[in-house]
Amino acid sequence: MPLVEPESTVSWKQMYFACLAPDHSGDIDLEPDAVRALLAAVGEKSVVATGAALDPRLVINSTGTTVWTALFALALSSGTHSISAVAKGEYSLFVSPAPIRSAFRSHIQWPNSLLEQHPIHPRGASLLVIPFLHFELHPAPHALSHSIRSTDGRLELIHLGAFSDEDPGAFLRDLAALCIAHNDRTAPKTS
Repeated sequence: MPLVEPESTVSWKQMYFACLAPDHSGDIDLEPDAVRALLAAVGEKSVVATGAALDPRLVINSTGTTVWTALFALALSSGTHSISAVAKGEYSLFVSPAPIRSAFRSHIQWPNSLLEQHPIHPRGASLLVIPFLHFELHPAPHALSHSIRSTDGRLELIHLGAFSDEDPGAFLRDLAALCIAHNDRTAPKTS
């Protein structure tokens, strides 16, 4: 088995919560305690996370940097002891939503053809993602068995997923499948 270094991005799994936000307008930023509660629901105790709930089309910025790489860089900039402590399971590190929002505000890097092939438009809500980093030697988080509301009630978590740099299109495929399932569940009943 290769050596696992907490100071290397390859040692961290790029995870996200997919969320529905009814009546979404403006930015949604969760407080650290709200993020902690969501992470605890899937058994996560020690991660690098942010409270920024992002439009999934914005997770890759104009330079090609993913939100997860930015989370890692911001965590590392707080000192290697911090990211090492997270890797040891000593605590979670929360990155303020502000630098995430400024770097991932409006640019859509995805090709239009891919967005058209995998539409991510749930009926009656906006789809958002909350990114976080999971150290690969920690136990895997539990799958969501049912949806979970954020403590402030603004978000309904419907999925726990992983982003892969090797197959970023899988992210859109997974989210599109979630939207199709949501739209089927919320379709008006015909008689």
